[in-house]
Amino acid sequence: KGIVEHARSAEQAAALSSPAASMKAEQPLAQPHSPIPFPPTRVMSMALRAARFLALILALARCAAEQSPPPTRPQDGPARLTFLGTGASTALPDLRCMVDGATNGACKTCTRAARGPADRNFRGNVCLLISVLGGDGGTAEILIDCGKTFRSAVLRFFQRLSVKGIDAILLTHDHADAILGLDEIRSVQKWDPVARRACATVVACSYRTFEHCQGAFPYLMPPSKELKLKRFVSQLDWRPFENGESFEVCG
Repeated sequence: KGIVEHARSAEQAAALSSPAASMKAEQPLAQPHSPIPFPPTRVMSMALRAARFLALILALARCAAEQSPPPTRPQDGPARLTFLGTGASTALPDLRCMVDGATNGACKTCTRAARGPADRNFRGNVCLLISVLGGDGGTAEILIDCGKTFRSAVLRFFQRLSVKGIDAILLTHDHADAILGLDEIRSVQKWDPVARRACATVVACSYRTFEHCQGAFPYLMPPSKELKLKRFVSQLDWRPFENGESFEVCG
């Protein structure tokens, strides 16, 4: 037994003194793998995708806010004032700015407005809508100016505001940004179910504006023997007044 134990000790000593054992003992411990860094181009690509996704979410949120229907009647009183347009006579985005922007770059406001009606920088000609509650529970809709962008304003706001038609119009002057939407009134006139015809929309304006409209819209003037048109046109009740003179519409 003593001879066997001596032999085993000799074998173990020989194994430890071998070159292979020395290399194994000197081998350092394995280190964990260090993370491989992303290439800079890939990092920028991921950042751009994240920014675009965030911009899409914000745009959808704006659209949802724009499309949220307000109450059908004026709040906090007998009347409601709505700005249908607050832009210049050229509206926004400005055509010149966008045309020149193809080479020189458009301004920030027009660039944002070019995204569409959901953007707050998208502005039509100056136009106001006064909604007045009547004694019968109905609402009288009075429009102030009806310019080139009136059609766009109807598509953008009337359904949200539950506006069914226009009862009266006040024209402040005779420029294109105030009168060139009069032809579209035919599509938003209230209907008389008894007479089975459109109710004539009152148009109040100065005599100067009325004379200009006579030349610009002869087919929208009161019928005469010389001009008889059997077409679907706006039915307007013109009520011109002198400068400084008081006038009344919708009671």
